[in-house]
Amino acid sequence: MGQFTSRVERNGVHAAESRFAASDEELRARFPAVFEFVCEQLDDNGVQRVTSTLLVCAEEGRWKICLIDRAGVSGQWDYKLWKSGDTLFEALSALDEDLQRGNAEWRKSPKWKPNNKR
Repeated sequence: MGQFTSRVERNGVHAAESRFAASDEELRARFPAVFEFVCEQLDDNGVQRVTSTLLVCAEEGRWKICLIDRAGVSGQWDYKLWKSGDTLFEALSALDEDLQRGNAEWRKSPKWKPNNKR
């Protein structure tokens, strides 16, 4: 894999024991870029990477999702990508399409740190 994500090593945490943090073959088949960002914790060479976080909520009759890429090159920023749709499937499709095309409009936000009040 490693087609859609960058390779930023994950330092200072326990070593990953398996290639993917979770498995879901249907999700992987339908939304390969989303799956890679969220689940791939080891690349083809066994190098550990920082996984992304996917938030899902419903608001004003629509599904909204936010992918938080914590593997940004800068140590002080996370990058967030928001998408929405009338169904969760539509929102995930829009997110995956942007990730695969490589033209997503990422929003920069200060990196969250434990015990750090913003």
